[in-house]
Amino acid sequence: MMEYKGYTATLEYDELDKIIVGRVQGIKAIIGFDGLNTQELQTKFRESIDFYLDACAQRGTQPNKPYSGKFMVRMQPSEHAIIAHHSKAMGMSINAYVVKKALAEN
Repeated sequence: MMEYKGYTATLEYDELDKIIVGRVQGIKAIIGFDGLNTQELQTKFRESIDFYLDACAQRGTQPNKPYSGKFMVRMQPSEHAIIAHHSKAMGMSINAYVVKKALAEN
């Protein structure tokens, strides 16, 4: 994984073309790049993010912001107690329990 200006990219090796392909995650815009080595990947990743931000500025649009990984949920205290009880019974934090349950639904 790579990070620059708050944007994160995942990397995957393309066996057919013998290159490493990167894609920015957590935003609606599709930003991809590739390279033959880590230095080239780092350079192209940064150039791609800078190009995207410059293009948004020229168009006068807000760039997609990456998700922070944090969100707040409001619920009844009784619901909070139930979740706390279940997470404790499973030996998990409330956060880990909620994430596990939410992803199990997909």
